[in-house]
Amino acid sequence: MEIALYAPEGGYYTRPDLTFDGGGDFYTAPAVAPLFGWAVAERLLAAWRLQGAPRRYRIVELGPGDGTLAGDILEHLGRRLGPAAGGFSYELADRSSARAEAAYRRAAGRAGAIALGLPPRTGAATPFPGAVIANEVLDAFPCRRFVARGGRWFERYVDVAAGVGTERPVDRPDLPAPEEGAELEVADGAAGLVRSWADRLTDGLLLLLDYGGPAGNGGRATLQSLRGHRAGRDLLEDPGRQDLSAWVDFPRIRAAARRAGFLEVAFRSQAEALTDWGLGDLARPWIAAAPEPVERVRRHLAVKNLLFGFPNFQVLELAAGALARASAVPAPPARAADPGADGPAGGGRPATGMRAR
Repeated sequence: MEIALYAPEGGYYTRPDLTFDGGGDFYTAPAVAPLFGWAVAERLLAAWRLQGAPRRYRIVELGPGDGTLAGDILEHLGRRLGPAAGGFSYELADRSSARAEAAYRRAAGRAGAIALGLPPRTGAATPFPGAVIANEVLDAFPCRRFVARGGRWFERYVDVAAGVGTERPVDRPDLPAPEEGAELEVADGAAGLVRSWADRLTDGLLLLLDYGGPAGNGGRATLQSLRGHRAGRDLLEDPGRQDLSAWVDFPRIRAAARRAGFLEVAFRSQAEALTDWGLGDLARPWIAAAPEPVERVRRHLAVKNLLFGFPNFQVLELAAGALARASAVPAPPARAADPGADGPAGGGRPATGMRAR
């Protein structure tokens, strides 16, 4: 999985033609509407204020995709901060330097007074106060697959020499008691990422947005491939040309965060988080500013998609340092998510093409 996704030549996420706006294999929430980034920016502002509104504030976005989310956050922060924006910095961190540079080029024109950059190759681990954002990053960590049979766990893996999938018994004390037929995926790197930021984020907010069951995967396999907005038939088919991802094991991530010293401020659905961060208030003027009726309808539908089209997405908010000692990071007051009297109402089916299982 590591090779298929991240090989320098031929890996899925190192492809120069990879897109995140619906024109490829999937789309992410920032591609739906700028409101997503604006709401995240409001969450960052709430944390910054509770930290005492320091003159210097550093934000790091992990896995910035094509730079759309960064651009939306930067523009909104610039509008809301005024002169204080000059003390902010925003860094785009990606394991692929080429992808980070592409995101930088897309977002650079929207940074305004905020210093936009890439993390330095030396000193990147220097502790700092600020905020870290990871939107749909944890699901893309390579994972190990296990199945319970006969009272023990077996790991499913690829025998590269033989070119086939096979399995072997394993002894991992960190796995739950095996229940016959249960399947489990463990992305050790995802929990490791959380632990690593506990050492670097001395005071601030770690914001994790991703998909997965609040209580785990329910003993079923979630790893799947995605290509052309459709689930693939074979995980091993055409490596490097299809997305591979699995539900985030949020119980494991939350436990790792607690052990690392983070304070869990909130864990809830993405729709609940966006609502609390002011999506409704942000949506009303955005819809009203639509230049024509067709665009207004499109914007209504975009808001509905953000609220109902990502049903398996969760948000985990973690605090460190002085922010944790303050006991909570108050989000903006909860507001109704309905963007207006004639805004979207009722439920909705998940939109195709999301990486939502």
